Amino acid sequence: MAVTAVDNRYIETRHEKQVLRFEKTIRQCDLLIVDELGYIPLDRMGAEYLFGFFSMCYEQTSVIVITNLAFVDWPQVLANDERLTKALLARLTHHVQIIEIVGDSFPFKSSLGKSEPQE
Repeated sequence: MAVTAVDNRYIETRHEKQVLRFEKTIRQCDLLIVDELGYIPLDRMGAEYLFGFFSMCYEQTSVIVITNLAFVDWPQVLANDERLTKALLARLTHHVQIIEIVGDSFPFKSSLGKSEPQE
């Protein structure tokens, strides 16, 4: 058992060093773009990591989030945790400009045009 505990700490330390390096890189960015947020639902740990990511960026780095979800649908993506979702949205919506685009996406429109017969 003691060996397993040491092995786990070693693995956690390795992951932590990778995360610290990644976070250092993020802090050096002027702008981050998060595309397709909500496309794949997150489990509890994933939702907490995402919260931690946005908390780290909060008032430090400019972030653009692209999603096709209304805010009311975000708890479904974030492990059905309404409290975590509210806290995350509080950070994301502070000092922001929300731009809502209604209609089909450009890639979708382009693919429709390709399927029509050419004259």
